[in-house]
Amino acid sequence: MNLRRGAVQTIIAGALIAGLLAVLGATQIPAALATAVVPLLFDIQHVTLTPGQQYLLTELAGHKEALDGSRTPRELYDQLSDDVRSQLSFIDFTDFLDTCRRAGLADTSSDGIVTIRPAGQACFRITFV
Repeated sequence: MNLRRGAVQTIIAGALIAGLLAVLGATQIPAALATAVVPLLFDIQHVTLTPGQQYLLTELAGHKEALDGSRTPRELYDQLSDDVRSQLSFIDFTDFLDTCRRAGLADTSSDGIVTIRPAGQACFRITFV
């Protein structure tokens, strides 16, 4: 059981219910019902990097081009040292970039350009599926 996840869902549900009731003036909606239903609409995940992924992020963050958003995934992969590339396939690297995106440490533009953020500069990300 993930108590932190449950606490966040409860806080979000409470805020949404308060906003909903205030905007609609709908005092007839039972708060208990809305509190029970709203968390079912959300799946809150805290994404963290493994030590190996943190190492990759640190190596990428050392390249200005990775931080300024001017490289494709292939170009970023090619910037890795030969030693790292010999241990990491391009497919695994793209999975790493997706994990960084979900963790708020990378952005991918519509044309496939990736911008990396250093580990201490993650952003909060909301993803709708």
